[in-house]
Amino acid sequence: MNTDNVFELTHPLPSREWLLLEASAGTGKTYSLTALVARYVAEEGLRADELLMVTFTRAAAAEMKQEVREQLLRALNALNAPDSQKLDPWLANLRDCSVDEQSLRRGRLETAISNIDSATISTIHGFFQQALGDLGIRSGDAKTPAPAESDAVVSQKVIRDVLVNRFAANALALDPTGSKDPTSIEGSVLKVFKETSNNLAAELSPTPDTSPAGQWSSIIQELRKAIKEERVNQGVVAFDDLIVDLVEKLDDPTLGQQIIRVLRSRYRLVLIDEFQDTDTFQWRLFSKVFDLAGVPDEFLALIVVGDPKQAIYRFRGADIDAYLKAAGDRSMSKRQMTTNYRSDRPLVEALNSWLTDVTFGDEDIAYVPVTTPDSHANARLTGGGDPLQFRFLPIIGKKSADEVRAAISIDVVDHIQSLLNDGQIVAEPGSTSESRPVTLGDICVLVRGHNDANQLMEELRKRHIPAVRSRIGSVLESDAMDQLRLLLTAMANPSDNRRVRAVQLSWFAPNPVVVTPSTETTETNEPSETTETAETKQDPIEVLQNKCRDWANELEARGLVGWYQVLRLDEEVIKEISSDFEAERRLTDLEHVIELLDGQLGGRRAPVSAVLRALDELKETMNTEAEAQKRRIDTDRDVIQITTMHSSKGLEYPIVLMPFPKETREGSVSLYEMKGTRFVDCAPNIGWVAGGLDQIERERLDL
Repeated sequence: MNTDNVFELTHPLPSREWLLLEASAGTGKTYSLTALVARYVAEEGLRADELLMVTFTRAAAAEMKQEVREQLLRALNALNAPDSQKLDPWLANLRDCSVDEQSLRRGRLETAISNIDSATISTIHGFFQQALGDLGIRSGDAKTPAPAESDAVVSQKVIRDVLVNRFAANALALDPTGSKDPTSIEGSVLKVFKETSNNLAAELSPTPDTSPAGQWSSIIQELRKAIKEERVNQGVVAFDDLIVDLVEKLDDPTLGQQIIRVLRSRYRLVLIDEFQDTDTFQWRLFSKVFDLAGVPDEFLALIVVGDPKQAIYRFRGADIDAYLKAAGDRSMSKRQMTTNYRSDRPLVEALNSWLTDVTFGDEDIAYVPVTTPDSHANARLTGGGDPLQFRFLPIIGKKSADEVRAAISIDVVDHIQSLLNDGQIVAEPGSTSESRPVTLGDICVLVRGHNDANQLMEELRKRHIPAVRSRIGSVLESDAMDQLRLLLTAMANPSDNRRVRAVQLSWFAPNPVVVTPSTETTETNEPSETTETAETKQDPIEVLQNKCRDWANELEARGLVGWYQVLRLDEEVIKEISSDFEAERRLTDLEHVIELLDGQLGGRRAPVSAVLRALDELKETMNTEAEAQKRRIDTDRDVIQITTMHSSKGLEYPIVLMPFPKETREGSVSLYEMKGTRFVDCAPNIGWVAGGLDQIERERLDL
């Protein structure tokens, strides 16, 4: 390894420079980024309001802000310490100056801590929104509307209108064979449109024209224009509108220079986290605004941190090519962060042995071997086998995907039981703690999606091992959604015995299997005193019908949230919900759906029929990537966590199992790259050839 390319916090600060820090997982990128901020404040007089830090998620932005505050306090405490003993080297270096300089640095840090809220520490979309709002330039308005996380209602309406017009003009335009019904075609169009919306910098393929395949590109082109116009009419702003609008305005001869001048004068230090998840539009703005040839003398640096191996947000438009182009820019310096502070040395060495000289989809994305500190020299897990394990199951004969998942799930749970029975976690060197057994909360299982998680949960349930699914899919795809719809349908039609009987088998009513009076006797074969006679016993269907009528009245009188509280106070309902192994999961999902449904209703009171329509609209406009719809963690008990690859990003667990590493993408829209340009195949269900590029070649180029 070339040590000249290794980044150290004690190195001189970058000055009027673009710097790319490549940081593998566990190498302390958040600590290093925030430490650099503290150093710039203390050594270069950076003010809090001159700082711009952007990252990919709201949670990461909140964490980054807190870390900046703590690093500033850490630096201030170091300057106030009696000596440099036990200080990190970069903190000790802060004290290596004259008494007057120490006093100046102390004052700068105190001011920055007091004014930290004036720093711009935000998501990429949040920064673009703030920039447009501050500049007051969006469509001539003085104020930028708050963006909606999902404008699916707008999109759905426009797509249906456009499709109706297309079908009226030519019923076979999008389906030359006439084999598909309009609902199926609408679903396919939605899928393609979603992919193009997530990849705004991608070109449409094939070229829009009147051919069968070209018609698909043509309708996507029409939808883009129509939906943007509808957003303007309704005062709705999508997150991606913010990015595209600001970048397009940069090309305006007058307005563009104004934007650049304002942003350059405001920010002296720009830090971009998770840079591998950026896209072409975003990098166009940062590279143009903070071009080293035009920034003022006071500008300090543009520092980006990323790891191309972790470029996991392709479905949101992350463009690894944009990362590689930025990394290859002549203005960009490059350093590696090569010490893993999170994992044990035996595991790291095993990974180094396995992955050294391996590339990840591009020769410029190579595995970088990392080291560990001496405090992690030994394996802290004992009784669990080797630190890195590959497990293979022999599959005899042809098996379905579900059968294979079931076999893998059994093996995974066998291993989990072995870990819980025999595993020990050794205390870190210097710790006063003792070794302890592996607990449920030490284990995380990473899966691709619903199907994998369902099989695992079923096997864990069989063995009475507590586990939860966190942030796997949309709550609108959960059982809670179906159960609530079943109940609301019965409430809207309480005289319909069939619908009410269905509620008997739901979460909201006792099990209909009862003991009949004729079989319930005492030891002397005399009827029990508590047994009701046939004449006095009320029909359970009639009881439930009356309850559904009462609930419908409560819903209209109290509103959705008030009615739900009434439902929660019903002893029979809570007893039935709590009877299942996943009772907390049920309640968490149910409350989440109620919250989303109340938002769909705008908090207004409504009759049950209107609530039912709103629930169906909510399902129709579901966005599985919307943060507000992601399933929540249902408990903070000591349980095994099952979560997706994407949701686990940034989390840490002592033991991680990944039983289904291969991703299946059957029926996915093709996103491919050719000669440095990204394309979306708008006609994936129609075989088309253009420029010698057929379906097989597109799949070979698939990203």
